[in-house]
Amino acid sequence: MLQWKRSHLELLKDMINDMTDITKNLCKKYTDLSDDEINCVAEHAGRLQSLADAAQADAFIDCRTSTGKTAIVVGEAKPKTVPSNYTVNIIGMLMNWCDEPAMDRTFRLGIPTSEMRVINAVENRKVVQTTEPIFFDGRVVAVLIYEKKAEEKNFSSIDNKTSYPNPCDINYFGDYLDEAVVLIGQDLRVAGRNRAAAALYSELGYIDDITGMEMSNIQFDSRRYPESIEDISPETHSVSVSGHRLIYKIIPIKDNQIIYAIIIRDVTELSEIKKQSLIKDVALRELRHRINNSLHMFADTMRYQEKFMEEVKAKETILNTAGRLEALASSLEEIIHVSCETVSLKFALERLKLIITQNSFEKISNIDFKVCGDDVEVSAGTASSVALVVYELVQNAINHAFSGKEKGTITVSIKNDYLFTALSVEDDGCGFDKNSRRDGAMGLDLVDTIVREKLSGKLDIVSGEKGTKVFFDFYE
Repeated sequence: MLQWKRSHLELLKDMINDMTDITKNLCKKYTDLSDDEINCVAEHAGRLQSLADAAQADAFIDCRTSTGKTAIVVGEAKPKTVPSNYTVNIIGMLMNWCDEPAMDRTFRLGIPTSEMRVINAVENRKVVQTTEPIFFDGRVVAVLIYEKKAEEKNFSSIDNKTSYPNPCDINYFGDYLDEAVVLIGQDLRVAGRNRAAAALYSELGYIDDITGMEMSNIQFDSRRYPESIEDISPETHSVSVSGHRLIYKIIPIKDNQIIYAIIIRDVTELSEIKKQSLIKDVALRELRHRINNSLHMFADTMRYQEKFMEEVKAKETILNTAGRLEALASSLEEIIHVSCETVSLKFALERLKLIITQNSFEKISNIDFKVCGDDVEVSAGTASSVALVVYELVQNAINHAFSGKEKGTITVSIKNDYLFTALSVEDDGCGFDKNSRRDGAMGLDLVDTIVREKLSGKLDIVSGEKGTKVFFDFYE
């Protein structure tokens, strides 16, 4: 008899040693735990069989993997006192957070979760989970999980019924709200919830109705929830839970049965839209930046090729095309550096002025070229169209307006009216007969087309001995 007891104890000791070795190996391979933390987890694994027998439940220890995307089962014990819920061993198996809401909650909050009904992800059975955090130096290094079979007679799936107490007025409109509403009673348990709350907690992994659960078992974060009306603050809180982005607020309820209501809004879809919009915005900026660089590169290449041309008309055409490319590039300079889809028109035209001055320095050295007037925010497309128009008009003035004059002035003016923006390019040159075509008139044809087709405006020209004024207005 004594020999039998010794053999039994040795076998039990070998089993414990095997479990601790397996736990240590899994932790070292799949987690980022330190040696001391691994030893702590292994000590709990050595007691796992006794815990499973005492609790009459399957017992597991889960650790967070080094990637943080999953958890791994590093300890397992089936109870000898009752049938297990599992027909297979799951030690070493990876678990998704969304499939283990109780474990996920305990890892995040560092607090126990009591008797949460979930679906067994391995064998698709309804089970009741109780979880406890395993700490080392104040950090949650693992979660201890007990699983029992859910008794069908006590199991109630979430339905569309409302269970608010009769004295509460919210009973009459709660189910028509898009926000989830949870009522907390004087006993700090869930006294009621609306349909949106039932649906939300179902998505979070609660397969049983939360009505009647302790407040601590349904809270989203580790902050201290109020226990009386005096403790309630008007703050709005934000938290991420099982892939959901939630914002919630606690409001007091003056009722003999209810302390307060928790109003919860699921903003997961909105957060994802904002995220995708940010990614799109960054990609769009990068695209515009590359287009801007390419336009400048093409313009520089054309100017380089112009040096090797002999025909005057060809040289002039190449230079005009290079200038138009840089006019387009100037309209992109501002929008690359701002977060919205609009651009300062005045800034874009100032950039255009700089480009024209640099590229036509000899011709414009005796010309006073200025941009003045109101600053207007316009779309990128409008800015590009206006920049092309202004470039053509200013180039025409530089090339033709001051023939025989020692100096001159070119003024680009912007005026923002209530509905329209008026823009003009004016010079004090010699003027021209707008009814007769001259060299360079093709630029005016291009300007007229852009104003009509792109800006939905009408081009007007006034010209005489004191100079020329070209103006149009557009709606933005």
